[in-house]
Amino acid sequence: MLGFLRLLLARHGETEWNAIRRVQGHSDIPLNERGHAQAADLARRLESIPLDHIYTSTLRRSIETAAPLADRAPTTQLEELNEQAMGMFEGKELRGPDATLAESFRTRRRDPGDTLDGGESLEQHARRAMKAMELIRLRHTEGNVLVVAHGGTNVVLIMRLLGLSYEEALEYRQQNADVHVIDFVGDLAVVRPLEIP
Repeated sequence: MLGFLRLLLARHGETEWNAIRRVQGHSDIPLNERGHAQAADLARRLESIPLDHIYTSTLRRSIETAAPLADRAPTTQLEELNEQAMGMFEGKELRGPDATLAESFRTRRRDPGDTLDGGESLEQHARRAMKAMELIRLRHTEGNVLVVAHGGTNVVLIMRLLGLSYEEALEYRQQNADVHVIDFVGDLAVVRPLEIP
């Protein structure tokens, strides 16, 4: 009989850079006050779900989001879950005085091979994130596993798991501290939003 693995894929809580639309990438920005409240609410929403393991990236915003759940299951940090390195856009404010910056960012991110001048391409990011997914699935063939990662990381994971194109994947949005459920039965993956109020 095939094992059943349920992956709870969460995005980290809000940071000040999220609030002002500054590109974070690999920058290690902590949660703001609202982000800590979102992390506490995430723990409340997941309290009825038994967790076998928690995985985070190595960035503070991911680790801090998982912190209220740390007594529920063993926690492992995986660098492969870190956000995409954003090259020349890292630290730039998309609502700043340069009106062309946001459009350039959107356009260049749609090219799966563009490393954003010293950063990481979508293709490189997807390969890295899938290494984390492969490791998690190797370690856990059944049960409930929480992954607290990043908006971009979660997009490329869902893209690869569902066989989406880059264009389709970039239409996917996940708000801070939102959770999507990925049910694995063998090699089949089904993604849906978490439906706990």
